[in-house]
Amino acid sequence: MTSNDSPAAPRPRRSWHPALPIAALVALNLVLGFVLAPHYGQSTDEQANLIFARNSLESYRHPQDPYVDVSREDKGPFYLMVWLRVGEFLDRVVPGWLSVDGRHYANFLAFQLAIVSVYALALRFVRPGAALAGALLFEAQPVLFGHAFINQKDTPFMAFFALSVVLGMSMVDRSAAGARGRSPWPPGPTSTGVLADVKAAWPHEPRRARRTALLLGLCLLVPVGSLLLYRPLVSAAEALVTAAYRGEAWAPIQQAFLRLAEHAGRVPVEDYIRRGTQWTGLAILLGSVLLLGTALLVAGRLWPEGARATWAATIRETRQGLGGAWTWLMVPAAVVLGMTLAIRSTAIFAVVVVAVYGLIRYGPRVVIPLVLWAAAAAVVTFALWPQLWGAPFDMFAASLGKTVVYPELRRTLFEGVVYLSDELPWWYLPKTMAIQFTLPALAVMSAGLAGMIRLLTRRGPAGPAAWALMLWFLAPFLAVTALKAPIYNYFRHVLFMMPPLFVAASIALEVLMRWMRLQVLGFLLIAALLLPGAWSIVRLHPYEYGYFNEFVGGLRGSYGLYMPDYWCTSFREAMTFINGYAPASANIAVDGPRSNASPFARGDLHLGATEELVPDGTNQAVLALGCNWATVDPDFYPNAPIVWSVEREGVPLALVKLVAPTGAVSP
Repeated sequence: MTSNDSPAAPRPRRSWHPALPIAALVALNLVLGFVLAPHYGQSTDEQANLIFARNSLESYRHPQDPYVDVSREDKGPFYLMVWLRVGEFLDRVVPGWLSVDGRHYANFLAFQLAIVSVYALALRFVRPGAALAGALLFEAQPVLFGHAFINQKDTPFMAFFALSVVLGMSMVDRSAAGARGRSPWPPGPTSTGVLADVKAAWPHEPRRARRTALLLGLCLLVPVGSLLLYRPLVSAAEALVTAAYRGEAWAPIQQAFLRLAEHAGRVPVEDYIRRGTQWTGLAILLGSVLLLGTALLVAGRLWPEGARATWAATIRETRQGLGGAWTWLMVPAAVVLGMTLAIRSTAIFAVVVVAVYGLIRYGPRVVIPLVLWAAAAAVVTFALWPQLWGAPFDMFAASLGKTVVYPELRRTLFEGVVYLSDELPWWYLPKTMAIQFTLPALAVMSAGLAGMIRLLTRRGPAGPAAWALMLWFLAPFLAVTALKAPIYNYFRHVLFMMPPLFVAASIALEVLMRWMRLQVLGFLLIAALLLPGAWSIVRLHPYEYGYFNEFVGGLRGSYGLYMPDYWCTSFREAMTFINGYAPASANIAVDGPRSNASPFARGDLHLGATEELVPDGTNQAVLALGCNWATVDPDFYPNAPIVWSVEREGVPLALVKLVAPTGAVSP
């Protein structure tokens, strides 16, 4: 038989690079976001954040006198400064765009970091196909897709937090790979994690296994204990300061207060409470660091041979200079972590997540890389957060305290009842998550969480990653449900805890795709899971963040029970009608944030608050525009007829009422 007669060899199956699918998705999103960005209205906090960003940028021109805004000390300005500049740039170069459109596109660009991070984390558990499906399910959630454009606070924080975890875990992997073979931890070449090592060593080396378990317990107890004790200690500090201010404290504390507060009679008690909260937060932070250091010292005494070997290996690596692979990865990891901290101080939790992963998988050999990573990130944070320049420790502690225990009470409509943010029932967060994610997403996330729990006891690299992701999700979840950390506007404040849920979903999707014998059936299954969210995005656009699922009867069933447009982004569409309807130089009464309407108002119109433009007054309004509470509050010009409403699925999001028809013209 000649070579021509021999059967053809099977062609090798083409293997795509894992980065190619997610790169294609991001490229498609960039085009999609460019088309959709001009449709979204301005959200409630944008105007105040613009002022904060501009003044923070001015601090670089006058570093000796950095700008400080006490009302926003819970947030860093890094992303807002970038967001402002990107919006201004795109306003200049894209015809027909306003600055608000460029800013919304910047938010959507940041959202791509979250999508990429979900994909990268999912690759630790599943194949690229299932990882991509999890990332698509993440993007196809209407509530997340809407926030991706209009939310310049929580969405970027979620994105940078997730990327910090991805880069931090990769850095830990590289650092451990560089030290492998020079340290007795892990004990052997087949070891795959601390928990697995403890389990294997317990029958044969119970003393060493108990010491290792104690080491893990001590290291994990500090951050968990700090989280549990923070709110009670801050509340106790507030009560103590209030009692001392009134002269009712225990005598030694009262005397100390009088020495420190010589002008107490001329300073409001709120100022002393704020200072007491700041110092309490700083004390908790420093105490946690001290306790963690003590835990490591105790661990060193319990397991001296491991501590000596780990320290010796670290010294050898350090002497090799900064040319190792892990140190090169540490630079971008530290920069991203520093940026994340300069968005919100609670990004310090990302260090805890990565540390849990590193310690469980590799043991104490990763402590020095983690410390160097966090220290480098602190330098970046200091450079990108001008408010820290005067008193970095005090300001950071104050920011952390205010973020965890937000002191300003806000109203939110939940189950038809208006609650203050510190009065919400414990089921507020789980219920809002259950009614604002699509039903297919809830199903696969629940199944995926069960699969991730099973991974906690498995040998292999997936086990430590599962521990880290479970901590990432459960810690803020328990802080809100069990410790009553105040939030409002449903779950936007804890968007950063959502990526692990979609990584878990990718685990369930992997199982489902394996069950499908034909690849085309797998594609059809994924399409069916994505369709409800994608179709809702189309139907609700550009108010996707107000999505509610079938558990409450959809958006129509949620009316009167929940608020689909609590940020009044519908004012943009309402102003389009008013611009064509109102007579020249008309007064428009706005019940809600005027800053949301003013960027889209005709130049001659005057927008005023409802209390300024009263009927039958000298500044009588022609039209009244209402949103948010106006759709619930019957006192919003109850006798004025509605001439226009912005609606989705029959639910009014914004109302335009005719107050004084004289001189009005038809559209």
